[in-house]
Amino acid sequence: MNGGLQLRNNEQVQHNRLDKFQEDAIIAHNKFRGKHHAAPLKWSAGLAEGARQWATALLEKGNLKHSNQPFVGENIWIGKNQKISGTRVTHSWYNEIDSYDFDAPGFNTKTRNFTQIVWRETTSIGVAKVCSPEGVSVVVARYYPAANVLGKFEENVLKPTDAPRNIVPVLAQPPETAKEDLQKELLMAHNRYRKKHGVPLLQWSSELTEGAKLWAEEVGRRREVRSFGSPEYGENIIVVDGQNIPGGVATDLWYDEIKNYSFMEPELNNKTGHFTQVVWASTRFVGAAKITTSDGRCIVIARYFPPGNIHEDLKKNVKPIRSQSQTDLPGHNQDVFTHGPIPKDIKDQLTTRDSNEQENLKSRKKHDRKTTCSLQ
Repeated sequence: MNGGLQLRNNEQVQHNRLDKFQEDAIIAHNKFRGKHHAAPLKWSAGLAEGARQWATALLEKGNLKHSNQPFVGENIWIGKNQKISGTRVTHSWYNEIDSYDFDAPGFNTKTRNFTQIVWRETTSIGVAKVCSPEGVSVVVARYYPAANVLGKFEENVLKPTDAPRNIVPVLAQPPETAKEDLQKELLMAHNRYRKKHGVPLLQWSSELTEGAKLWAEEVGRRREVRSFGSPEYGENIIVVDGQNIPGGVATDLWYDEIKNYSFMEPELNNKTGHFTQVVWASTRFVGAAKITTSDGRCIVIARYFPPGNIHEDLKKNVKPIRSQSQTDLPGHNQDVFTHGPIPKDIKDQLTTRDSNEQENLKSRKKHDRKTTCSLQ
């Protein structure tokens, strides 16, 4: 996601096993967080993979520079010591506490690594170390949500106590059953529909999945349904109030917009954007996440790379269903759902937020690659 997604064919493989460096780093982080009354961090394979990619990029550039990922915090260490441990690197960041003024809390470039470590609202971490043949090591740690938010230091960076308050387990966070079901159902549904249109099947991307998860949490926190807005990937969103929605059903609802699409007169608009992204021929990877908010909303976000819904490429990327005439296309005169009948109360709730996309389309002749469904 740094300077463009670097997606590989084996990217769908989950890397949940921590190496010794990573294990030492999270133990040290959680030890320090306990002193500052902050809950232990959970391990994120997606954050760790992003950290590894950025560490590799920094090693090639030979300098220390933050990636400035939105909503993601980042600590960096560079030195000529391949044997540096996760414990020592974490200690070097934490030692910035000596320069922090708890009586006048606030941001300081000399203490930003320390404050990120103990920031109470941060919940997840991923760490990676990359070494060069010359003996230079680059360590990148990424955090979510990001720390160092102006105006929130007093409540997030507390004075240390002598004894840690928290238990400090290492949480490797193996895939949960719910996550596995989402991946299986959503990917299967996407590829079933894509096969109907004679376009290449999608592969799962752990990087896109992690980004979708972070944004789903942000959407839940903001109580505002909107897309992230990056040109690097496509995005479909669906929100249901008061009930769970499986990944396959979310895909069915997105694809059902085929009933609004004319293959004779193809056009991108807010009534078909989910469907066209699902079957967009040049898209090769998908990742998705689902969360349930404290007020009962179920949010499903899917991200795609390369992105679809590009106006000038519409005709060659959205193909009719093979072996059927356009008038017989599912969605025009029959149900297209593959996971059984969709509850009527869900179908009746379906609305589309156009966000002035029609006006944007006229002005730039390019449809927004992010489309949103809201079921309320």
